[in-house]
Amino acid sequence: MGWGDFTAADGLVIAMLVVMFLAMGVVALLFLTIRRSAARRNHEVEDLLDELSAEENAPHSAPVIPENRAAASEPWERDGDWWKS
Repeated sequence: MGWGDFTAADGLVIAMLVVMFLAMGVVALLFLTIRRSAARRNHEVEDLLDELSAEENAPHSAPVIPENRAAASEPWERDGDWWKS
């Protein structure tokens, strides 16, 4: 079987195998890159993220709503029903 015996179908099979091996190689390189970058991760950033999540999960006190809302408003704020007058 020499080079003259190959058909178009044989070329298609070989091209498909090359594409498949290249795709698997790209996936393997991505996996190795992710693994390498995870090994070099900064532990201070991880500690900061843990601290922020602990602050978010901490119970917060309920907001204080003043009884006299008009007295608690800023001078530049309008009354809630200003459009009725």
